[in-house]
Amino acid sequence: MSAHRKLYSPLLQMLACPFVGAALHSLFSLNYTGLEHIPQNGPFILAANHIKMCDSFIIGLATERLHFGMGKEEYFFWPGIKQVLTLLGAFPVARKMKYEKLLEKYGEEKVHQYLLAPDKFNYEEYIPAPLRDEILRDIQKTLPKHEIQEIKTLSSTTLGCYFAMKGEGLLIHTEGTRHADGIIHNLYPGAAKVALDVDQKYNTNVALLPCAIAYQEPCGFRSNVDVVVGRKIALQNYREETAVKDLTTTLENKLKELYEEAKMLANGNT
Repeated sequence: MSAHRKLYSPLLQMLACPFVGAALHSLFSLNYTGLEHIPQNGPFILAANHIKMCDSFIIGLATERLHFGMGKEEYFFWPGIKQVLTLLGAFPVARKMKYEKLLEKYGEEKVHQYLLAPDKFNYEEYIPAPLRDEILRDIQKTLPKHEIQEIKTLSSTTLGCYFAMKGEGLLIHTEGTRHADGIIHNLYPGAAKVALDVDQKYNTNVALLPCAIAYQEPCGFRSNVDVVVGRKIALQNYREETAVKDLTTTLENKLKELYEEAKMLANGNT
């Protein structure tokens, strides 16, 4: 078994899908458009907006190839919850803009256990101790140009690159947090950085796909929820020093277009 596959449970993911899917289908009327854009093989990134806590699970039902996704650091502060999320394929990302709120909520001791800095998660708290040496060796072999020295100081984008280089599907909520107003807010550059690193540093074809989710208004029992996946963005158009910024802007514009389409579908307007 490839080292990275020991970080999640394929069996748990396989078993969770029908149960979670049945629950979500009973609560909402789920509809998917553009699934043909998700590649049948090779790495891909679904860069999605974020409205409700269940977004990741609803989007996850779109394809059996989506094995990993970034989750907010706070979810990984608690043993038990951390292990379940890890087995389901989530990995933590530290959000600098939430650091002060985390300190207020959890206190310095707990926050400093899991965060090395406001934007740096301690990934020894994510990767189980028995796997750390094996995972570190595999990351160093897979991402030699990243010059990784230790597990603790990994970054979420480095892990994203590692999973992509292993041919996995990856979900990233690019706004960094939920926005219940449904408006697409400024995107963070993580999705663009992972895609460009994999494409340019390692000459590996990765599909960066915008993905919008929208809920019928008002949202209630059996409301429509529409997920729209867009065409992959041509990464070869971004080669300058401003590539990450420019690609993030393109991704944001495409996500806004898809969100308008998803809203129209969810509210029965075609």
